[in-house]
Amino acid sequence: LRLLEQQWSGIHAAVPRYLAVAGLRYVFDLSRPVGQRIVAAEDSEGLPIDTRRRYTIAANDFLLGGGDGYAVFAEAIDAQPVMKDIQALEAYVTGAPDAVRPMLDGRARRRDAAAR
Repeated sequence: LRLLEQQWSGIHAAVPRYLAVAGLRYVFDLSRPVGQRIVAAEDSEGLPIDTRRRYTIAANDFLLGGGDGYAVFAEAIDAQPVMKDIQALEAYVTGAPDAVRPMLDGRARRRDAAAR
């Protein structure tokens, strides 16, 4: 829960930087004071997060080192690195080259760019 609270504190105070989460649902209230904005959190089974319980999380090596201002990640105990995120990407691309088909799909377009 402290990790989630870091989305609105420290270097994220002026411009929040939201974590992409999976296996977790939470509710926040930006009208509450920093450090008290998470009002509810539950696991993938809908059970409330128990602050006395240990949970297993997965994150890339940059975040686990406290990158992007998420210092709580660096407090992890029993961290077990599997591989660097770049190694995981390389393994995926080389292991399934047909699955990777880079293409422009128009999701981001610059309006003031000259037509080409």
